[in-house]
Amino acid sequence: MDNKADYFVRESVIVLGFLSGLWIAVGIDPLAEVFKALATIINTLNPDSGFGFLFFVIPIIILFCSILGTYFMGGKLGLVAVGCGFFGGLLILISPIISAILFILGTGVGIVAVNVKTDVELGF
Repeated sequence: MDNKADYFVRESVIVLGFLSGLWIAVGIDPLAEVFKALATIINTLNPDSGFGFLFFVIPIIILFCSILGTYFMGGKLGLVAVGCGFFGGLLILISPIISAILFILGTGVGIVAVNVKTDVELGF
């Protein structure tokens, strides 16, 4: 596996897909908790600042940029790989076997997606 495929699988399929689904399945969103703590600190220090809206918008922007980066790196097949990873993480408490199959499928599709995107240079 080359560096680009390895990076794509680690960052997109595992982190963006699988771990995001796992956090939803467990019921915890670490990014939201961090931003909630930061918003509480900012509001304690300066209650009249308008930063509350900023802490609502930043996670949405981060998610949008992550999905856009996934698309540019792996194309439509890369989005399918991340979707497989996401549903693998989401279903881990319900059916670990299906979760493992989806995770392995997402990892394999992610490797293929980067190689196909690199070799053929698929466009929009």
